[in-house]
Amino acid sequence: MKYQELPVNKVELDIENPRIKHYLSIRKELTSEAISLALTGPSDVGGGKYSALKESIKENRGIFTPIIVNHITAKNRYIAIEGNTRLKFYQEFNEQEPNSVWQKIIAIVYDDMSNDSIHAIRLQAHMVGARDWDAFSKAKYLDYLLNTEKKSMNYLKVYCGGQESKILNLINGYQDMMKYYVPKQEEIGEQFDPQKFSYYEELQRNSAKEALAVHGYNISDFTDWVISERIDRAEHVRKLARVLGEEDARKVFLKSTLGEAIKKLDSRDVDLKKIEKTDIYDLIKTLEYKLRTLPYQEAEKLKKDPKYKYNREKLIDLNEQVKSLLKIIGVEEDE
Repeated sequence: MKYQELPVNKVELDIENPRIKHYLSIRKELTSEAISLALTGPSDVGGGKYSALKESIKENRGIFTPIIVNHITAKNRYIAIEGNTRLKFYQEFNEQEPNSVWQKIIAIVYDDMSNDSIHAIRLQAHMVGARDWDAFSKAKYLDYLLNTEKKSMNYLKVYCGGQESKILNLINGYQDMMKYYVPKQEEIGEQFDPQKFSYYEELQRNSAKEALAVHGYNISDFTDWVISERIDRAEHVRKLARVLGEEDARKVFLKSTLGEAIKKLDSRDVDLKKIEKTDIYDLIKTLEYKLRTLPYQEAEKLKKDPKYKYNREKLIDLNEQVKSLLKIIGVEEDE
């Protein structure tokens, strides 16, 4: 094993990787996005991890973690066993900027690896992989970099490959949690629960924080609702502004839970008597068909048109409900 800087055009993509090979049997063009899609699935690509990684590498003018390459000495071939997406980024960047930093890529090179070693690397990289930090830990570190190390927002954006609004939501959520939640927990003798961070991250979005002030509440009140479980799920915070803005729903919330208040709002929007006797699996089949045949123009409206905000929120709610049910019945998200 040795560390080397290899010419990117001399390193071959691992087209024998079963998932890449399967992709090539369907489509001929192998772009960096296609490789990422083949290896990790649509959630990483569609969810922004692919774009964030690409942006981070481009802004930093390189990678910090070497790719892993098998050198077949008899044929003097170099094949990327792990890091195909990053290699393809380099190759694409090199086409755009010839004779630049993208000409060579740092690699850990093994000579004549056995098939078992190749399989082990693939499995470790794409089946087990390094574990992400939880959201609270990410937020804590970003807050430290911005406010203790005095790093600029541009610095954070470059290294995270993320949007400023998302970074600020994490930092502001962390600060609100440490200022309000932690002291209240200590006051009542309860342990700090980092899982509650998601409530404070959600508070930064969708005008929820502004709604508190408009209706005479503050983050201390919000914290009391979190601790007492009056706010029963983090995703329900997305509806807090609407619940506080409607008197009947607000009364239900203050006497019961935010979830119950949301049900009251939903009951106005849906003819429950009409569908309560309908078989749920018939509804699922209908919904699956409707989603599959949804016109592209409609999806674009959901993405961009402010008038479709409520419909977009309902889709997000549906997604959360489905994920919760799948978790209960033991189905992993990536199955």
